[in-house]
Amino acid sequence: MVEKDSETKIGTLTAVIGIFIIYLEPFMMAIDVLAALINQISLIDVFQRLQEIDIKLENENIFVNYRTIKKISVIFIVISFVGEISLSFVNVIIFQEEISALSGVWWLISCVPSLVNGIAKTWFLVLILMVQQRLRAINT
Repeated sequence: MVEKDSETKIGTLTAVIGIFIIYLEPFMMAIDVLAALINQISLIDVFQRLQEIDIKLENENIFVNYRTIKKISVIFIVISFVGEISLSFVNVIIFQEEISALSGVWWLISCVPSLVNGIAKTWFLVLILMVQQRLRAINT
C-alpha cells in the first residue's frame, strides 16, 4: 500500500516505523499531559522535599550553586522556542502558494503542542540535574 503511493522505493519496515512515529507522538504528548495532571500533588510533594533538602544543606553550611543549571535551562528553552517557530515559518514559506492566510496561522498554532512538549522535557531534565547536584553536595 505504501509503495504504490510513494514515488521512491522504501522498505516496509521503514514505512511502518515512520507511520508509527508520526501517529504515536501526539498520543505520547497526551499521556504526558494526563500523567502530569494526575500526579500534580506528588510533584508538589517532590518540590517540598527538595526544598527541605536545601534547607538542611544550608544548615550544614553547604551551598548549592544553581546558576549553571539555570543557564542550561534557559538555553534549552530558547532553542526549543526558536526551533519550533522557525519550523512553522519554514512550512508556511515552503507551502506558501498552496495555503491561505488562515492556514498559515494554523501552521503557527500547530507548533504549540510540540513547543509545550519540549519545555516539559527541558523541565524534567532540569529537575534531574538539580537532584543530581544535591546528591553530589550531600556526598561531598
